[in-house]
Amino acid sequence: MVNSAEVAAALLELVTGADGCIPAWAVKDQPCPHGQVLGLFSGNFTWPSTGITWITYVAAFYSFLPFVLLVSIVLGAIWTQGVRQLLALVFWQLGQAIGAVLKSTFREPRPEGTCFKSCGMPSSHSLAATSFFVWIALEVSNSQIMESKQKMLLLAAAGLGLLPITWSRVELIDHSPSQVAAGAAIGALFALLWYSLLCQRVTIWALKLMKARFPCLKLDYPLDGISDEPPWQVQNPAYGAAAPPSQK
Repeated sequence: MVNSAEVAAALLELVTGADGCIPAWAVKDQPCPHGQVLGLFSGNFTWPSTGITWITYVAAFYSFLPFVLLVSIVLGAIWTQGVRQLLALVFWQLGQAIGAVLKSTFREPRPEGTCFKSCGMPSSHSLAATSFFVWIALEVSNSQIMESKQKMLLLAAAGLGLLPITWSRVELIDHSPSQVAAGAAIGALFALLWYSLLCQRVTIWALKLMKARFPCLKLDYPLDGISDEPPWQVQNPAYGAAAPPSQK
């Protein structure tokens, strides 16, 4: 699978460059003096060489969760062949691309103490975590088929699993508080725009066309299901429809 974030960052670096984000130890071709980068893909983080406590393990766990989220989405899409998982995958890739474009645009270095060499404004971890939480919150809150207790449990689980990711980036010194705050704000705005797009009638039509073109897909979005639209009613008989017979 193509990593859209890396592709966008590579293209923009050809134009703008990112030399201002590279730490001094990397410029001198020296190893990171603060620790080492662990994790995979979107779940990587700086593991410090000193000052490790149980909080460090908790922060590392949460910083690794975006990778778990991505794998879960991909496996879910393969297993269920559901439209919901495909939308989540598109949502993920768009968010990562937005983060990469903004990082290459602002070119703000990460704080002293990280082992990353890339730019840090905004935090892609925070953008992903906040955007998914806001999207889930909007879907769950506006559902008509879920009970209040079920909504509360889902929102609590999503908040517990996603929101601490933003804290972990500051705890591990991979981002500054301002970079995390910017990522969270951008992620929330992105989720609002995404949800607004999904609520449009044209999106529902597109999903129906996708289902017709690919019958193997499971049309499991929206959460409440797609209701058939009633036939259009002509309000004014002057537009070609015969007026109903008068009752005398």
